[in-house]
Parts: sequence; C-alpha cells; structure tokens
Amino acid sequence: MTDQAEDQTSVNHKGVKRLRQFVTIGALGLAIVHLVWPNLAIDPITLGLVIIAIIPWLSPLFKSIDIPWLGKFEFQEQLQRATLRMEAENLLVPAVSPSPAQAAAHLVTIQNPNLALANLRFEIQTRLVTIAKSKGLETRRYGPSQLIRFLTQEGIFTHPESSALQEFVSLLNSAAHGATVAPDAANHAVQAGNRLLPWLDQKVSNKSKPDETKS
Repeated sequence: MTDQAEDQTSVNHKGVKRLRQFVTIGALGLAIVHLVWPNLAIDPITLGLVIIAIIPWLSPLFKSIDIPWLGKFEFQEQLQRATLRMEAENLLVPAVSPSPAQAAAHLVTIQNPNLALANLRFEIQTRLVTIAKSKGLETRRYGPSQLIRFLTQEGIFTHPESSALQEFVSLLNSAAHGATVAPDAANHAVQAGNRLLPWLDQKVSNKSKPDETKS
C-alpha cells in the first residue's frame, strides 16, 4: 500500500470515528431532552423527516452490519465493483441469451443463492485447472485463488486481470463458506460469471494450440 493510500485510509477511519461520536452524543442529547421534558411531543412527520435527514450521513456505519434477513450490506457493493473491474479488463464477453442450462441455474440462484455461487466458483476452478495442466502445473492441492496466482506467474494472466479475477473469486469464496447473500446479488454474480467463463474457455483454447501444432 502506498503512502497516499495509507493517508486516505487514515482519513476515512477518522471520519467514521467522528461520525460515531456525533451519533452517540446526539442520542445521549435526545435522551437528556426526554428526561428533562418528558411531555414534549414530536409528531411522526417531524420524526420521519429527521430520520431521512441523518440516514445518508450514517451510511458508513451500516456497511459492515449483518442483519439476518437483509444479508451483508457490503456484499452487493463489492460485487458490483468486482464486475466493473472485470469489465474494464475485458474479462467479460458480451452477454447473450441464456441457454436452457443457464435458465435452470437461475431457479437455483433464486432458491439457494449460496449454492449457485458455489457452483459458479467450481466452474471457474475447473477451467483454471485445465489451463494449469496445459502448463504442467500441480493442481490437486490448490484452490482458484492459488491457481490464479500461479497462472499469473506463468504469464497467462496479466496482473490487472489477475487482480480483477481474485476480487471476484474472493466474493464467491465468501458465499461458498456461508456468507449471507441476497438472491438479486447472487443473480448479478451468476450473470457476470456466465460472461467470464467463455473468456476463460478462450484461454484454454489458446494454450492448447501450440501442442496441436507440435503434434
């Protein structure tokens, strides 16, 4: 991490800390007002407007809050960022009409988002293993993250491609290990995955051509 990035991170932490202090002081102040003037009435409209006014300022505090029925707020944001990074590195082929298999997988995504993302992780790993075997690399003991790193060292992926892939795979790993995932977030990931897999298939084809030429 560069000095500039570290400075920015420090500033962000200080900002969140001050915001927490403000919220705490504000809540204590309201409690004191209620104790001093217990009969003071606040109509619902005023209360609602006050809540609407402060919600945008509290968003940094909500990013890592887990609520069982809402899932992890941060997952959707991270997923969108990962998809944009893959788009920027041209890892996603143009979207096409879903195949019957993909349409059936959509039902799984709705019913069991974590299972759908675990399946996508497996599909990605299968292609990474195929590419690694074409380079004579050991694959049995390694997961997708290690395979991406090794293939980057072999020059199959560029460092920006590797970084974008790692970010996406990391989110799939979280889902496979039980992170709370909303169906719409899982559907977004599966759609991105369906566009990523053909790109990996192209890598497999490209690496098999030299062997075919030699034979």
